[in-house]
Amino acid sequence: MAHLQWPEIPDGRSGDVRVVHRALAYRFGDRVVQTGEEIQALEERRGDRWVCWMSTTIDELILHDEAVYRARGDVLVAGLGLGYFVHAARARPAVRSLTVVERSADVIALVWPYVGAGATLIDADIFDFLAGPPAARYDFVYADIWARVTPANLPDMRRLRGLAQPHLVPGGEVWYWGQELLQTQPQVAPPPRQPR
Repeated sequence: MAHLQWPEIPDGRSGDVRVVHRALAYRFGDRVVQTGEEIQALEERRGDRWVCWMSTTIDELILHDEAVYRARGDVLVAGLGLGYFVHAARARPAVRSLTVVERSADVIALVWPYVGAGATLIDADIFDFLAGPPAARYDFVYADIWARVTPANLPDMRRLRGLAQPHLVPGGEVWYWGQELLQTQPQVAPPPRQPR
């Protein structure tokens, strides 16, 4: 993994979204274990609590790195997050251009000023954007619009892949945050074996 460097986004808040630096903690059953490692987190307020959408943990880096390596040509990015993918992909000589589609004005306000140089921003929902006529064709589409890697994302992933097809050049590729984890789980259970 050659791209393990996060852009530094200062703490701040816009509407119901915030960027914070805090000590990393994991929950094990009823216990919370502090690691002493400081991370950045992009969090969204939901009711009276803050929900983490992205953080600078090593597992986040690992789940982005394969896509950074595969990115080439004209790249469409769905979801800005903390800007890691944009930051790392921009450094790759194989990447000609970056277009980022982000629907949250609050995320844009907090993160874009620190990672947006040299990229194009489209303020829209990725599904709405892809449902429209192609304004450009892309070599690589990368989507990071889910807070967790879970098989529950598969229907959205399939929908996004279908909508992205008219926007791709021949041989273009669609990749998702965390898809390598989901590939290890069967998407459809195999049929039972028939006795001979």
